[in-house]
Amino acid sequence: MTGLPGCSRCGLTPVDMVGFWDDGYDRFRWIRTYSSSVLAPFFHEEWCPSSMDWLPAWQHPFPQNGRIYCPSCWRSWAWYVKEGGSAYALPERCEALASAHVEIKSKRGGPFLCVTCNKAFNKKTLESHLLLYHRKDQPNWKALQSSEVETQTTLMWVSDDYHLDLSWEFQAKGSGGYDDWQPFMQGAQEELETHFKLLQQQTGPSEVIVSTNGYSYAVDLNAMTQRNLKTNRTRSIRRQEVKKDSGPKQLEQGSDLADLLAERDQLKKDLNNQRTKVKALTEQVAALQKDLEAVEHCQQMTFQESWRASAQLGLRIFHRLAAKDPVIWKLQEALRAACTDGHYNQCGYMRFVTVVSVEQIHNTQLWNSYEFRKEQIRKEESLPASHVIQANKELSKACSWARLDADINEVLVLHGTLPENVDKIASGGFDERLARQGGLFGQGSYFTDESCKSFQYSGAYDRHAAGPSGCEGCIIISRVVLGYPYFATGQMKHLKTEPFRDDSDPSKGHCHCVVASSGISNGQGATQVHREFVVFNRYQAYPELLVRFRVP
Repeated sequence: MTGLPGCSRCGLTPVDMVGFWDDGYDRFRWIRTYSSSVLAPFFHEEWCPSSMDWLPAWQHPFPQNGRIYCPSCWRSWAWYVKEGGSAYALPERCEALASAHVEIKSKRGGPFLCVTCNKAFNKKTLESHLLLYHRKDQPNWKALQSSEVETQTTLMWVSDDYHLDLSWEFQAKGSGGYDDWQPFMQGAQEELETHFKLLQQQTGPSEVIVSTNGYSYAVDLNAMTQRNLKTNRTRSIRRQEVKKDSGPKQLEQGSDLADLLAERDQLKKDLNNQRTKVKALTEQVAALQKDLEAVEHCQQMTFQESWRASAQLGLRIFHRLAAKDPVIWKLQEALRAACTDGHYNQCGYMRFVTVVSVEQIHNTQLWNSYEFRKEQIRKEESLPASHVIQANKELSKACSWARLDADINEVLVLHGTLPENVDKIASGGFDERLARQGGLFGQGSYFTDESCKSFQYSGAYDRHAAGPSGCEGCIIISRVVLGYPYFATGQMKHLKTEPFRDDSDPSKGHCHCVVASSGISNGQGATQVHREFVVFNRYQAYPELLVRFRVP
């Protein structure tokens, strides 16, 4: 698993999880490592993430704007400035500046405190303040603004192609100090400047009516005052030059401004082209790395397949796959897909399963016995088309290295078991003699191709609470030779071995397994919900992979 990205507010890289605003989902989503659990103290009482808000880290569906938060910054900042969190939602251009200068002071009045200026603001006045006095501190502030005005704020907001050297401001409070003046809206700015120029040309009146922000004002351009026509309150106004940075170089006398602007535009275009090339190369490197990992794993699995065919290697029984091995997320997707449509309640948890680890099982003695039993079944008569089993294709795709013999119904299926039984099965296989008596379809080893059924026996399910136990669960992905199946029509608790193919003619031999399809009567006044396979010969099943997982 790749590392989590750094927080866009504090810059630190969280160990456990990060959150980001998902526009399509219209709420915060969270990505956590495999080892982390829900850290309840980080969340507000009025909101805590549901199971659908959590995403596995390998997906990395991070937003293009890079606004990603650690739990601490989410609680102290992002919760208040995003839609859905509160009424103080800030646009992206303002949030980027606010992250460098502003803290949340309270939930009422002026909740935003500009630490740089030690002054409190509400949403509208904060945006005006930041963009007027602090936007030069943001190196890429122009990339954050749109080409036209997005919302009516108390700031004159213009596109890259339109810059005013002057700003019309009114005295909001105080004695006229630096922070006591606020700019008019853009429409009022342009209207005042137009009347002022007409007055200078002696073609316009000195007192005009200007409407802005829902109010109308009588503005005296000679006395430089404004009077609210509704409240009759009078404030001072001023025509102020906006201080602008000189830029990386000053224009020398005689310089051709048009040439410089053209040169600037060309440099911007070249920079964008270079960024596009770098992005394309980065994506190519990532794709090649992924292909390389897949090839390395395929080579490893091919080697493992070869020892099954010939060599007697003294390998460890368990071989843990690397966390970045693509087989892990492929199996995770296969287990999610193996939760049948229409199955809900306790079955639904497997649609959000997270695979914690995968271990391959090596047991040469079990494998040799399994191969011998396969050869025995091959020598019997071929299967009729009506007895061919179509098993889970997603598991076969995830375990693409496994060469299965469809002529004898060799399939990959699931067996849920408690963690304390894992070593016994890996060492001794699925011993039907140890199977629980009184099973609905006989005393044998039970398998299924539906993950929600194996979940019930994995240790991750609490039967008393009818929900997750909070513990890791274990599912063993197994190779099973089903051979000639017997299709059950009801419960068969009396079975100790495979049923005859034909009760009237025992000379035709036994079947090799029992298949309990969904929809048949289970003898308890209900119908069978999941498909199950029961084998009565321990050598017809081989434990291939041990999957440890969690559900939300």
